[in-house]
Parts: sequence; C-alpha cells; structure tokens
Amino acid sequence: MSYYKAVIAFLADSNTQMSFSQAWELDAPARRYQYLDQKWDLQAGPRDSILLVQVRYICTLTKAGQDDLIIPMKSFQGRLKDGDPTYLSIIIPNGKDYAADIALRMDGALTIVREGVQEDGAVKSDQIVSVTLEEIRQDRGADSSSLTLSGHETITYTTGQKRMALEGASYRAEYSGKRRFRCRFDQELRPGDIAQIKATEEEMTVGEISYQVSPTVTVMEVAEV
Repeated sequence: MSYYKAVIAFLADSNTQMSFSQAWELDAPARRYQYLDQKWDLQAGPRDSILLVQVRYICTLTKAGQDDLIIPMKSFQGRLKDGDPTYLSIIIPNGKDYAADIALRMDGALTIVREGVQEDGAVKSDQIVSVTLEEIRQDRGADSSSLTLSGHETITYTTGQKRMALEGASYRAEYSGKRRFRCRFDQELRPGDIAQIKATEEEMTVGEISYQVSPTVTVMEVAEV
C-alpha cells in the first residue's frame, strides 16, 4: 500500500514565514488526490519514505529602482481574459506595516506565483498572473487594519495553445449560447486553451477565467470564448 503526505501552505508573513496550512495523509494506491480544490500528482513511496509536498502562493511587487517586495496575503482573486484587461486583487493583513513600502512601488508589477516544493527540495513554479498596481485601499478596524491592492494588465493570449482536462465540475450554465463551468482550480489554464470538461465530456475554447483563492476556499469559473 502506498503512503502519501502533503501540505498546502498559504504565505501569510514574508518576514516570519508564518503561514496558514493544511496537511493530510492518505493510504491509497491512487497517484492523484484532491484536497481544498488543489490538484496533486504525488509519487508513491513506502511508509518510511514519505514525500512531502508544500504549496506556497507568493505575491511580489516589483518596480525599477526599488528592491522586490514580497507581500503577505490573506487571499487573492482575479480574472484572466483575452483582449480585455486581466484583473487582480489581493488582501494584505496588518496592512499598515506595509503601506509605506507599497506606496513607493505604485505602478509596479504585482505578480502571483504558485510554488510546489517537494521533500527533495525540487521546486516547480507557475506564474498565475501579473498586473500593474493601480489602486491601494486601506480598511481599518478597532484593533486591526488591512490593505487591498488591485490592478489590471491587457494581455493577448494565443487561441488553441494547449488542451487542458478540467476536473471537479460542480456547476454548468449557458448564457447567450456561451457555456460557463465551475471547476477545480488549475493554475496552468489560460484564455485561448481548449478546456476538456471531464464530468460532461464537453470541449470549449476558454475566453475568461475567474478565481478566488484563500487558505479555506478555492473557486475557479471558466467561460467560453
């Protein structure tokens, strides 16, 4: 019987490396396991040789003349769309601690990267989105504060660049003949890809992808071009 262990971590503090995390262990012969809407292909191993997989979502703000700034996140959401501006919004806990550094990098590039780190140290990085920082909003409560950063970027994608099998479809709708599915989050999917919906055995060219990611919720909706 194969034995698996994996951890998903959501980077919360770039200085202390404190993070929200969830972990699971699985006794099963299958190579694929689903948790918190994240998709894994794990390598099997004996009980005394556990493979650890850790996932980090890392936000970096870069601007010419300034050092790169890694920003802690509480959550992020966005939209990828061909032709129309791609959109990203992130929420930063304890925002007042980072407000001055972020203000210095206004109009810089706000980028989200997903890193998968294995026990042997191998790292696979996928850039999810990069936009120009356009707006900084501060929200204050009695004992805490947060910042919301948002921005846009117009990106042209190539139609039919790759075929992607999407799993976990939980919702299907059709508006003016255009289909929309709610599926498990796949960080490699892009507008212009051919989406293969496994649950319904349908195919469509992706026109828009919207998503929301946090330590407890991961939602992705895919709309036909």
